Amino acid sequence: LAEFQGRRGCACLSFTPGKTETLIHGNEILAGHVLGYDPKKKFHQSDHTLANIVEALRRMFPNPAHHDGVLADLGTYLVLDALVGNTDRHHENWGILGRAKALEGGAIEISMEVAPSFDHASSLGRELLDDGRRQFLAQGRVPNYVRRGYGAIFQSTTDRRGVNPLALVETGVQTHASCFVPALQMLKGVQLARLQATVDDVPVVRMSESAKNFAKAFMAYTYDELTKQVP
Repeated sequence: LAEFQGRRGCACLSFTPGKTETLIHGNEILAGHVLGYDPKKKFHQSDHTLANIVEALRRMFPNPAHHDGVLADLGTYLVLDALVGNTDRHHENWGILGRAKALEGGAIEISMEVAPSFDHASSLGRELLDDGRRQFLAQGRVPNYVRRGYGAIFQSTTDRRGVNPLALVETGVQTHASCFVPALQMLKGVQLARLQATVDDVPVVRMSESAKNFAKAFMAYTYDELTKQVP
């Protein structure tokens, strides 16, 4: 957590601190591997489907052993999104990190991996006021709130809205198990209380008690639904 010139925000280390790292955004990847993909479309990009993402990464990393690992890493993004209800995983909010390494003789070696996840602001009911949060909690309707959110990844190219982040994982684990199962198993190995404790650590001047209670109830529901997906 940070404050700069009176504005609150957060400070984090850059994962492209030098000239040897390059972030290749998802829209660039899809435009290079999916025929007709428009990388400049900002909203309602229905070609940004899970199937197209998987196909583009398989083409970018043709070695099965390599692309399976890349997809499993990307799956951690999407399971995280489902856990916290991140609805903003549009095609510029994920990417591949390329690193250049100088070798003897002047040659350059390029390695590529899934970039660290970034931009999770649209999560955990961040747009709600405390009165609304208290109503959802009192009425036991947190699951309703979780399920009604639309994400920025689409189920089908003909859909008008992106699929709910939790529903994306629930359906995706059936069609692309290798993408999701490792992350789901990792999540199952973490106690819910440890995840909820991160909310308790946020200063009350940044997050009200109602916001904390709502966030913890949100994660309790999504954690339970997600961990049901793996034995």
